[in-house]
Amino acid sequence: MNIYADIIAIACFIATIVLYIRLSALKTANAILEKSQAQLIKEREILLEFLNNLGKASQEEINAETILDCVVKYSIKTTEAKSCAIFLIDQETKTLKAEYVEGAFPPPYLPEDFIMPKVVSAAKHFDQLIKSISIPLGLSVIGEAAATNAPILIESGKNDPRIPKFGERSLNTALSIDTMMAVPLTHAGETLGVMAVVNKKDDTPFNGSELHLFSSIADQAAYALHNATVSMAVAEKQRFDRELQVARDIQTILLPSAAPEIDGFELSGLNDTALAVGGDYYDYIRLDDNRWGIVIADVSGKGVPGAMVMSMFRSVIRSVAHETDSPAELFKKVNQRLFFDIKEDMFVSAAYAVIDSKNKTFTFSRAGHEAPLYYNAITQKVSSLSSQGMALGIDSGEVFDTLIEEKQIDLHAGDLIILYTDGVTEAHDLEGQEFGKDNLITAIKAATSENAETVLEKIQEQVERFVGAGEQYDDITLIALKYKG
Repeated sequence: MNIYADIIAIACFIATIVLYIRLSALKTANAILEKSQAQLIKEREILLEFLNNLGKASQEEINAETILDCVVKYSIKTTEAKSCAIFLIDQETKTLKAEYVEGAFPPPYLPEDFIMPKVVSAAKHFDQLIKSISIPLGLSVIGEAAATNAPILIESGKNDPRIPKFGERSLNTALSIDTMMAVPLTHAGETLGVMAVVNKKDDTPFNGSELHLFSSIADQAAYALHNATVSMAVAEKQRFDRELQVARDIQTILLPSAAPEIDGFELSGLNDTALAVGGDYYDYIRLDDNRWGIVIADVSGKGVPGAMVMSMFRSVIRSVAHETDSPAELFKKVNQRLFFDIKEDMFVSAAYAVIDSKNKTFTFSRAGHEAPLYYNAITQKVSSLSSQGMALGIDSGEVFDTLIEEKQIDLHAGDLIILYTDGVTEAHDLEGQEFGKDNLITAIKAATSENAETVLEKIQEQVERFVGAGEQYDDITLIALKYKG
């Protein structure tokens, strides 16, 4: 009986132990569950707080710098990291560069020829160091996170071959990466960059739970960064478009609104820019009761730079036009003033003529510009009015003054003169064939019976028909002068 009692006692003892173990396991599981729930609640609260702060930052000023500042500071607060950096991808060079750094972020990558500057011993210089380094895609932890589009957790930098080892190059322990998290910034399948935190304030390693939370922050940061970039690009384009329109309006004012009425002559001009603003220019300048100056010019370079030089040229030529009766002398004076005021890689080609309605003459000079085309009503032939000369702004005057030449022709009833820029003859179709001078001459011959304005319309129609669906690459400017007799 005593044996059975002992057996029963032992069985009860074992059952008690098993029950205790099970109860302990349940308590442990319950504690883990409660801890997981608490962790999830904490992560949820952190993300909500982050989104709230990110929203406030975006409302104050939608720009990338504001967004990045909010993200790095909150990442440090959340992960208790010592430093955080955001690296953005340069799509042209396929490299990453640190655009925003908070704290002393050690360099995660060093080129082979990199020489560690002494100033990195001071923490305040770390951001300068890290921002100066370009990281190729695929290299280092940062490059790998961007190339693979996957987060990376490094618990021990000392044992990870991807972490640079500085050895004796620095006695400053701040250069070492003990633990690290790197997460790609991805939006709509496109990797914008990488966000990384390095070393914890309590010197413990980052863990998987923290990586999950950091990845969630990165997802929201990428979305906000993309929106900020798009908003900034739209705002910048709108600002540029407004400024371009103002420049276009100013340039339109600088061109003649209508041709003057000259006794015995018909005069018409046309300007069609390839861009919103152009580098072509034409003008009519009243000299006296019987004489008018006609100028056409083409500035090297298009867009806003060309328009600025064109405005300068207009001011100069109008200021000296009344100082001389000679087109050649006028160009000498204009060249002297332009040479010192425009960039070395820019110049102006121009043609200037004086119409004398009393003497029925056309006196002209060319400064490296296309020769005017002259239709002689008597011979019914079209020829080039050639004369020597070089473009304005290239030479200070020593060569320019010796080359510039002046010529004069007598006009007959029905004579027609066309001044033009190379945008007319160099207009080309989809196959790259240029309109050329021969086609221009043909167009002129076909319109000799028309008035000056219609002549230009006919020429423009021929150019457009030739180009077809091709794009206009250069400004087109034309002047038609017809002597009625």
